[in-house]
Amino acid sequence: MRIVRTIAAAFVLLLPAQASGAEGAAELLRRLDTRTPEALEHAARALAALGPGAMPELFDLLGPEARGAQDEALARSFALQPKSELQAFFARFTRAALEPQRIAPALLVLREAGSAREFTRCLELAGPGEGEGTSELVAALAAICAREPAACELALSAACSAQPGDAEAIVHGLAEAHNGPAALALAQLALRRPQLSCVALSALLSEVEHLPRPLDADLLGLLREQLAHEDHPAAQELLLLAGRLEDDESVPLLLKRLAGTRADQRANALWSLRRITGLGLGPDAAAWSLWFQEEQQWWKDRAPAVLALLHGEDLAAQARALGELGQRFWHRQQVADELVEYLAHARPDGARMACGLLGKLGCTSALPALQARLEDENAGVKESARAAIAGLTGKKIPSRSVGLAGTTHAGAAR
Repeated sequence: MRIVRTIAAAFVLLLPAQASGAEGAAELLRRLDTRTPEALEHAARALAALGPGAMPELFDLLGPEARGAQDEALARSFALQPKSELQAFFARFTRAALEPQRIAPALLVLREAGSAREFTRCLELAGPGEGEGTSELVAALAAICAREPAACELALSAACSAQPGDAEAIVHGLAEAHNGPAALALAQLALRRPQLSCVALSALLSEVEHLPRPLDADLLGLLREQLAHEDHPAAQELLLLAGRLEDDESVPLLLKRLAGTRADQRANALWSLRRITGLGLGPDAAAWSLWFQEEQQWWKDRAPAVLALLHGEDLAAQARALGELGQRFWHRQQVADELVEYLAHARPDGARMACGLLGKLGCTSALPALQARLEDENAGVKESARAAIAGLTGKKIPSRSVGLAGTTHAGAAR
């Protein structure tokens, strides 16, 4: 079957040479299969091979709603054309030049092939103040910001002065870009245009699980800066973001909110504290403060010696170090990093303990190290690694090792 698919794919790629003559783009599109992702990609390449001169005809073939599989193939074919040719073609994408029913197709093409310089063109196509409910506009803005992080600066600048409808479209486009520069732009927008802070940070909150890890330190710092203001218009979103981003350094600010007078902020501060630490303490602010003082003291006085024991040669000392690390609920990512380093050379007893701790810490950055232990000669180590991976991914792992390089955690990735 693989040979048959390869021959079929090669045949598809040969079609444009015939289509450019007698058949034309419409006939070629009719013959192309777009039912699977692989077929869709082959179809886009076949259409693109018609060359830049066919772009007007390809654009005319896009349906007015621009939502079908053939529309996707047509739009993707533009992304395979030379950038210089695209810029000239996109110059005709204006509200004055396009009929209303061609706006959605134009936005779809810009979603697939537009560069940062087309960001403002998308807004112009949607029309002044009409961006709020336009899913095609949001998708186009998101794709451009994801493809070219430099567009996030343009988005921030535009959102600071845009009409409410366009500003909200930009906000959601940034959120759906799922990258660090877009997230930072949303945090900056909340600071620069306070009346949009709730919308911007709520959008960030809804997409935060998709952000790549490790998180940008500038993003976390900017959010903490705003969290420090109890009367911030988006205080609730900031409190929840601290937990969803599992920002260890926000714990002192969360403790202040937990001890504050506002019940709504206390509830969200408690949720985030539990999320960051994995602890199940109740709403007693004094109990949390006592715990935090003990954690700070441990990291100051005990951590250097314990980590030295962990990476030393004494197996009994390693076990004691693992026991102490198992009691830590702050800086869990740092603990996980130390355990991953240890696991690479650990003996069976220590490896079993380390796997168990990594499973409880909830840091998916440990998955590659745990995966490597699935082929361990020691059955106990293999079982501990399987259990840890299952806990981190929410999936049952079979007794034989499986490839998990692309697996993501159902909760927040760390």
